[in-house]
Amino acid sequence: MNSIKLLFFLASIIFAFSSSAEEQYQHEINFGLINVDTFELFSTDFSEFPVFGGTYRYYFEGLSGNLPSHIESHLEQKSWVQYDINLLFGLAPSLSGQYYFDNGLNLEYDITYLPNFLSLNEARNFSVLSDFVLNKALNNQWQLGAGFVGIYNNESSHSFGYDRNDVDQFYMPTFQARYTDIQGSTGWDINSRIVFFRDYLSWSNKVTYLASSTTSYKVTASLSRFRDDENYDFDDLEFGELYFQISGSREHWFSKQSSIDIGIGLLNLLSEDHDGIPWLPVFELNGKHRF
Repeated sequence: MNSIKLLFFLASIIFAFSSSAEEQYQHEINFGLINVDTFELFSTDFSEFPVFGGTYRYYFEGLSGNLPSHIESHLEQKSWVQYDINLLFGLAPSLSGQYYFDNGLNLEYDITYLPNFLSLNEARNFSVLSDFVLNKALNNQWQLGAGFVGIYNNESSHSFGYDRNDVDQFYMPTFQARYTDIQGSTGWDINSRIVFFRDYLSWSNKVTYLASSTTSYKVTASLSRFRDDENYDFDDLEFGELYFQISGSREHWFSKQSSIDIGIGLLNLLSEDHDGIPWLPVFELNGKHRF
C-alpha cells in the first residue's frame, strides 16, 4: 500500500513539473508573396523581402508565445538574428538582427549584398547596403534611436585591355522613435523613422494595433523625396519627385507556432511635372512558423 502511495506521489510531481514547463521556440521561418511593409520604390529597410522570398530568424532565448506573439521578442527584450533571401535581386542575401544590452540599449543592424546592382551588363558589379541604429529605452513605452544607412557600390569593367574599377560610397543619418503600450494582450506599437542626405529624404511610419494575443492590425505609410533630377533620370521618368506608399495588413496566430498575414498596399508617384503613375496595388500573403 505504501508503495502505491509512493508511486502516486512521484507521478503527481512528474505531472506537475511537465505541465508547468512551457515549450520554448527559438527558430522562426517567414515565407510568402509580397511584404507590404517594405514594398517601396526606394526603401532603406533591406532586411525583409519586398516581393517574393523568405527569412529564417533565430532567437537567442526561447519564446513562449504567452505574450502578444507579434512583438514578444521586443517586450521581453530577447535578441535575434535573421537571414533573408530576396528573389527580386537574384537571391541577394541579407543578414539582420537586434541585440539587447543590459543598460536599456539595443542595436538594430542590417547588411545586404546585391550583385549586379543597377547594372545589367557587368557581372562584377555589386553593392553592399548597411543599416545600423542604436536605440535607448527612455521608459517602458518610449524608445529613441539614431544611426546611419550606408551604400557601397563597386562597378568593374574591362575594355581595350584596361581594367576599370569605380567605387562610390556614402552614408545617410537616420533617426527613429518607437512607442509601445500594451495592457494585457491589447495595445499599440508605433514606429516612426526618418532618413535624409543631401537631396534625399525618406520618412516611414508603422502603426500596429494588437487586438488580442493572436490578432494584430498594421498600417504603414512612407514618403520618399529626390530633389536632384539630373542625377536620377531613366528615359522620361524623373526621380526628383515624391514617392508615396501606404499599406494595411492583418496577422492572425492560429497557435503559438503558426500565423498567416494578409494585406494590401498602394504605391504612387506624386509628380510635379507629370500626371504621375496611377496607384499600383500589391497584395500580401505570408506565413510564419516557429519551432
